[in-house]
Amino acid sequence: MCLTSKSLSLSEIGDVKEIKRKLNDFFYLETSFLSGIPNELYLKSQLRYFFNLLLNLYLNGNDISRFNKLYYLITFSRHKVVDELIYKIEKLRKIINPNYFAEPSIEEFLISNYKFLKQFENKDSNIKSILHKVITEEYQKKDKTYFKHLISLVDFFKKSKNSFFTSVILSNSTVTMDYVKGYSDLDIMIILSNKVFESIKNIKKCRKEVIKASKQLYLHDPTQHHGFFIFTLSELLFYPEAVYPTVLHEFSSIITGKTNLSYSFTNDLLVKRVFLYRSINKLISFIETDINQFDLFKAKDFISQVTLLPVLYIQYKGVYIYKRDAFQYLEKYFNNTSAFSTAEQLRKEFPFKRVSFWPSFIHPTVLPVYYTKINNTYSLKKITQLKKEVLLLIIEITDKLLNEK
Repeated sequence: MCLTSKSLSLSEIGDVKEIKRKLNDFFYLETSFLSGIPNELYLKSQLRYFFNLLLNLYLNGNDISRFNKLYYLITFSRHKVVDELIYKIEKLRKIINPNYFAEPSIEEFLISNYKFLKQFENKDSNIKSILHKVITEEYQKKDKTYFKHLISLVDFFKKSKNSFFTSVILSNSTVTMDYVKGYSDLDIMIILSNKVFESIKNIKKCRKEVIKASKQLYLHDPTQHHGFFIFTLSELLFYPEAVYPTVLHEFSSIITGKTNLSYSFTNDLLVKRVFLYRSINKLISFIETDINQFDLFKAKDFISQVTLLPVLYIQYKGVYIYKRDAFQYLEKYFNNTSAFSTAEQLRKEFPFKRVSFWPSFIHPTVLPVYYTKINNTYSLKKITQLKKEVLLLIIEITDKLLNEK
């Protein structure tokens, strides 16, 4: 198949296997990285990457299987991704410790690997300052009803007495006030204290606190799909900036905790490529998904991935950038920009529908139950159009990547 940027329909392009094959060939090292195939040069990055994914799944409560409706403290089933991550981390650790075997519980496993990863810390750190704090009165004046769950979150973290949170940071559109009402979710970064990993009791308590807090995330936006962004102090001391670029601190406010964070940056060229590769693959999966399987939750995930792509591509090219700023440079990096225009239109038209309560025992993947198939106010035709435009965009990006090789 000739990978051109001509206006082709889905039926003309047919199977996208050829695109996927070419991308896999180009990103062969990243494919191995994500598969957990040990690479001694990038072993530290691999371990950190999988550990952080597992930690975020666990503390946000997303390790629970979608079929487990019981309260999280008596979980009897867990997401298959948890077992996959544990297997990958164990395999990588055995490169350094051949006799290592994974601990029996996920809490013991996280504590053990947190202590293991501390050996990679680099104490020669850079200080990134966050200058201002969240002022809830500003949000009350702006729109008290719309921001009531953010205000509740701020109060929750400020009143927390467990000292598990070194810093809690609000970022992006809610800070810069360029949010889209009814679409924009809350982007909140949590930096954990070392205390969390002192005992199983502590890590369980921390999880309980995070899940309680997450209730307000879903009350603010029931279709949000990422939870809190969680990092440890140790992770910041061998930090690939592509994960959560520190440039975002310029568009952030402190909710509670330290206003200065210590970072030691690693060479994250591979991680930049991993994030771009993973994003393109996820967009391809949306293209391959039958239109009748789209609900509001999946539609928002798709739109969000489209709007994130310019950030990840520009980051791959060597520039860390805020999402809003990335959209000012679309024509510099892309010939086909129609997908971004359609995604922006869909963001503005996204139906604003909150739920009146959100019990902490409900798993986020159950969200689609609250929403029937996309109705007339949110056209399926526009999602179909977006799928076609994104495919053409991926073809263009693939061409550029192969020409660079």
